Amino acid sequence: MRTLNKIVLSISLCCFWTISIAQTQKDYGICYSLEDAFSHKEEVHTLRLRNNKKLTEIPSEIGQLKNLKILDVSGTNLSHLPEEISECKNLEEITANASKFKSIPNSIGDLNKLKILNFSYNQIEIIPNSISNCINLERLSLGGNRIKTIPEGFGELENVGFCDLSRNELTEFSLELTKLKSVYNLWLHENQIELIPVEIENLKKLTHLLIDEKEIKNLEKIKKILPELRIIDED
Repeated sequence: MRTLNKIVLSISLCCFWTISIAQTQKDYGICYSLEDAFSHKEEVHTLRLRNNKKLTEIPSEIGQLKNLKILDVSGTNLSHLPEEISECKNLEEITANASKFKSIPNSIGDLNKLKILNFSYNQIEIIPNSISNCINLERLSLGGNRIKTIPEGFGELENVGFCDLSRNELTEFSLELTKLKSVYNLWLHENQIELIPVEIENLKKLTHLLIDEKEIKNLEKIKKILPELRIIDED
């Protein structure tokens, strides 16, 4: 009986120490500081720097995080991302809303695994032409900026289902938008758009269009072309 008790005690102690060691080991797959990320370059797949008001710059060394999939720098004081971000070839999501970004890096087009891009509520004026190379992009959020035009080639984003360009300075409904063949939710309210091109009928998957109804001069015509389309005025 004593022998059995000793065996049970040994097994219990072994399990206890195994659990204790496992609990003390930190998972560096998800990092909350640049220091931790750069110290574990091969491990980190998610870097969350959200709401860090002291963050004003991301060093070019970010490109060394080859396995990075998710980058969250929303709610920071960043004004730009380094062009070296394009070296993070496995990036699937960049969340950078509610910060002080004035630009999107031109090298963004090299991130062909990118699925989610959110730069809403910043100070961005130009969408780089290279964004058309993000062929796997599914969600694009650029609302609340100072964007005036849609770049040539924008319509090549054939996998974008959700597209938010609301609260910008757009004066026309670009034909590039009528080429987004997968888009089902398109937000364009609080711009300066007055006409919707009839080519909108090419958007076969479009179910929701958010736009300022009172400003659209040919709204009734569009409703006849797309009677099933739900047009929503945020006002």
